[in-house]
Amino acid sequence: MCRGGAFIDCGANIGELGIWARDNGLRYVAFEPEALEARCCDINNFSGKEKTRRLALWNETTTVPFFSKPESADSSILEIEGETHRTMVQTTKLDDALDLSGVSGTIIMKIEAEGAEPEVLEGSTQTLGMVDWVAIDCGFERGKERTHTFVETNLMLHDHGFRLCQANLKRITTLYRNRHR
Repeated sequence: MCRGGAFIDCGANIGELGIWARDNGLRYVAFEPEALEARCCDINNFSGKEKTRRLALWNETTTVPFFSKPESADSSILEIEGETHRTMVQTTKLDDALDLSGVSGTIIMKIEAEGAEPEVLEGSTQTLGMVDWVAIDCGFERGKERTHTFVETNLMLHDHGFRLCQANLKRITTLYRNRHR
């Protein structure tokens, strides 16, 4: 189906989508700032080797507070209610962390950033030009107010040449295709 391409997993959690990616011949690239989940992703996808990138994706390279809530998979850079602890994490722009120039085939990007999806997209403007498909969870997870990010992410993706193909408006998950690829 997708042989030779790549699956970029922004907010990989334990890396369950890596199994699907590899089964479809895609190189799996995982980003997960939560330590235990990143370790699980390594076990599930890289024979335990530390290949999950333990970085939070953002719109700049910096260090920010990280609000950890792993028991419900709700950890975020944005302040949330009920975090178990706070740590400092390194952030990066996806554009600075990833080189897709040698990838042939379909490139799929999944973004699940617990409300920080607009900032992840802001740091991915060059990368988006090489991506064929974007799946994004823009549901009610942004900060303490728990607002959705659909309007912002939809406008940003539209402005970068993506067309909305499918949407689950109850949960607010979306799938986009790059019109130029």
